[in-house]
Amino acid sequence: MTMQCCLNIAETGNQSQAKCNLFISAMKELAAFFTAIDNLFGPEQARRSAINWIEELDSIDGQSEDSMPNWRQATVAASALLSASHCRKVSRPNYEALENWSNGGRT
Repeated sequence: MTMQCCLNIAETGNQSQAKCNLFISAMKELAAFFTAIDNLFGPEQARRSAINWIEELDSIDGQSEDSMPNWRQATVAASALLSASHCRKVSRPNYEALENWSNGGRT
């Protein structure tokens, strides 16, 4: 549905196309972040981290209306929140999943 919405928006002009491209780029960054957290810490932590990512993006979005949003800034901020929460819990990541992820899924 999102892609169809973007295709409809794209027909209305270059500015709408640019917004659609930004949206798709943000969703790709969030999906990569979510997948990494899900592989390392499980689905519940991935869900919470995705919410943190969106909240961080909202705070970044409000800072500068003229410049392009920095998705990585949201990812780093959400990762910092995850790290802080796991330092308190002394939880261990799934290192086998981390190794697979860092090798591009190759074993």
